[in-house]
Amino acid sequence: MQPGGQIVVETPSRATAGAHYTPRSLAEEVVRYALEPLVFDPGPHQRPNSADWVPLSSDRLLDLKIADIACGSGAFLVAAARYLAARLVEAYHREQVATGAPHELYTQAIRKVVANCLYGADINAMAVEMCKLSLWLVSLDPKLPFSFVDDKVLHGNSLLGLTDVRQLQYQHIDPDAAHGKMMLSDLDVDGVLARAVRLRRQLASEVDDADPQRSATTKRRQWREYQELTAQLADVADGVVAAGLRLGGKPGRALREAYENLQIAVGNAYPGGDEEPDRTMLDGILAAGLTPTVATDYERWRPLHWILAVPDVMERGGFDAVIGNPPFLGGKKVSGAVGLNLREWLVHALAAGAKGHADLVAYFFLRALSLSTGSANLGLIATNTLAQGDTREVGLDRMVVGGFTLTRAIRSRTWPASSANLEFAAVWGTRGEVAPGVSRVADDVVAGRISTFLEAAGRVDGHPIRLAENARIAFIGCYVLGMGFVLHPAEAAEWLSIDPKNAEVLFPYLNGDDLNSRSNSSPSRCVIDFYDRSEAAAEEYKLPYARLLDRVRAERQKVNRKALRARSLIGNSARCRHHRRSAA
Repeated sequence: MQPGGQIVVETPSRATAGAHYTPRSLAEEVVRYALEPLVFDPGPHQRPNSADWVPLSSDRLLDLKIADIACGSGAFLVAAARYLAARLVEAYHREQVATGAPHELYTQAIRKVVANCLYGADINAMAVEMCKLSLWLVSLDPKLPFSFVDDKVLHGNSLLGLTDVRQLQYQHIDPDAAHGKMMLSDLDVDGVLARAVRLRRQLASEVDDADPQRSATTKRRQWREYQELTAQLADVADGVVAAGLRLGGKPGRALREAYENLQIAVGNAYPGGDEEPDRTMLDGILAAGLTPTVATDYERWRPLHWILAVPDVMERGGFDAVIGNPPFLGGKKVSGAVGLNLREWLVHALAAGAKGHADLVAYFFLRALSLSTGSANLGLIATNTLAQGDTREVGLDRMVVGGFTLTRAIRSRTWPASSANLEFAAVWGTRGEVAPGVSRVADDVVAGRISTFLEAAGRVDGHPIRLAENARIAFIGCYVLGMGFVLHPAEAAEWLSIDPKNAEVLFPYLNGDDLNSRSNSSPSRCVIDFYDRSEAAAEEYKLPYARLLDRVRAERQKVNRKALRARSLIGNSARCRHHRRSAA
C-alpha cells in the first residue's frame, strides 16, 4: 500500500453478521417472482394462464412501494428498478405516451421508479452509501442531475424501531400493555406525522432542475426540514426501544416499571408551557438501553423507526413487497454477535415470545411481514436452515399460521458465486389471496401447495415427531464455552510427553468442519475436559489447568450473563458423556 493511500476493510459487525453480496442473476430471479404478481391485475395469483394476466397502468405501477430492509450495496433494489422500469415503458407504449429513443425512455422510467417506488435500509453506514451510489448509477442520465436518493436509503437497524403510531403515543413497545396511559409531554404526534407525510410526497419525484419545486437544491432543503421535523419524535422513539431493550423486552413487572419511568423522563425532557426541560433521566435511559452489551463497532444501536422514516408508506398499510438477502447468522451465534438482551428483544418484540435458537434471518422474515400490506408479496433469500428446527418454527410456521401463503420456494441450492461456499434457500409468498387453481413451484416442480419445509406438501399435514426407537443412536455433540479449551494435536502431544497423566483430560474434538472437509472424518483438534472433577482435582493437571486460567477465566468475566461469569473455571459445557476417548 502506498503512503497516504486508502484501504477498505470489513468491519467486525459486517464480518459477524453473515452478509454476502448477491450475484445479479440471483437478485433478478428473486425480484421477478416477487414483483410479477404486483404488476398484473389479475395476475399470477389469480389466473393460472399468463395469457389472462392484465398489466397495470403506468400510474398504478408508480404507486407501488418496494423495500429491501437489509439492502447492503443495493443489488436487489437495482434489479427492482430495472424490472419495474421495463414494465413502465411497456405501459407507456400501451397508453401511447412513449416518446424519445428507447434507451432515453428506459432511463427516464428508471428515474421515476427510483423516486417513487424503492426504499432501502441497512445498519451499516458504508452499505447505505454504497446503495445510494448503486441507485445513482442505475438511474444516471448524462443530460440530467443525479437522482435524489438520500430519502430512499435509510440508515438504522431494521429489527429495532417502532412501526405503529400507537407505540409513540403510549410510549410502549406493546401499546396494548400500556393500559391506556397516553404521552405526558406536549409533543404533537399526529400533527408532526401529518406534516411529515406531506413532505415525503413532495420528495417522491425525480429531480428536475428546471422546476424550482423539484430541483436537487429544493429536495436537499426538504430532506433537512424533514429530519428536523421528526427529530423530537425520533428521540422519544429511541427511548421506547431503549427502555425495553435493556430488559430484552421480556413482559413483566420490571418492563412495566421501565416504561412508567420512560413516561416521566419524556415528560421532563419535553414539558409543556414555560417549564424548563430536563433531559437527565431520558439520556440515562437512552445510554443504558442503546449501548451494546457485546463488543461491536457500534457505540450505540441505531433503531430504524419505520413510522417516522416512511410515514406515508406506513399510513397506507406498509410496503407492497419486501425483497432481499438478509444476513445469515446461526441461532447460537446471535447472542454473541448482538448481545443477549437484543436477542431476547427479537424473541419478545418480533416473535411474540416464541423461544428457540432461531437464526437471525427468521426475525428478518417476521419484520418484513410486519412492514407489508395485507396483500403484499415477499421475495427473500435465507440459509437452508430456514426450513429446519427452531428457525422454521419461529419464522415460516408463524407466518403461515398468520395467513402467509408460500407460492414458490428453493429448499437448498449452491450459492451462484465462488465468493461464498454455502447453500441457500429462497422463499416467495404473499399475504393476499391465491386462487385455488393456481399452482405453486417448489424446486422447479409444480405443486398444489408448499409446506414450511419448503417442499411440495402431501396429503398429510403436521411436523415430524422423533421416533422413540431412535433414542441414543446419535449425539448432538459438545458445546465449548470458550475456545481456550481447544488445542492443536501437536500441543496436546507435547503436554503428554511432559506428563502422560494429561491423557486423562485431553480428548479428540471432532466438529462439523472436520466431517465435511476431512476425507477420513478424523478430528483436527483436541479439547480439555475435566468432566466432573472438582477444581482442586483439576489443579493436579498443571498444563491444562494453567491454560484455562490464562484463556478462559478472563473471557468469562466479559460475558453479560451472571450465571456464566460465576460458573466454575472448569465448568466446560463440553461434557461429552458419550463416546469419550482419550487423546493419547
